[in-house]
Amino acid sequence: MFDRLMQRTDGRVDHTEMTTLTLSNDIGKMSDRIGVMADRIGEMAERIVKTQEMQSQNMELMQKSMLETMQTMVKQMELSNKIIEIMINSGVNVAEKLPNGKMLTPESLSTFASTSTSLFAHPARKSTAQACVGE
Repeated sequence: MFDRLMQRTDGRVDHTEMTTLTLSNDIGKMSDRIGVMADRIGEMAERIVKTQEMQSQNMELMQKSMLETMQTMVKQMELSNKIIEIMINSGVNVAEKLPNGKMLTPESLSTFASTSTSLFAHPARKSTAQACVGE
């Protein structure tokens, strides 16, 4: 009976040792896989950072471009206002020059081309008009 009990105990110990070795081996494999995954995550993080740097540069360029566009539009509006002011001061009757009644539209602005040309050509207004457009 004692021998049988010892055999059972030995069998259990041997089995426990094998189980422990198998688990240890599995844990080693899992840690290797985790290491590979960590490397891949690191590579992806580097790519993300590079992408963010590029996007940041693109965003900065776009903002500068938009600012320049807005500044150009403001200058154009200022020049348009000065031209209209010159027309008003020169006694041009805007209502008579508009083809569509009294609405100032992009189409009706073409009518002012001849008026504007004559204003610029007028000796008394020529220097003021040139000052408006920076000539």
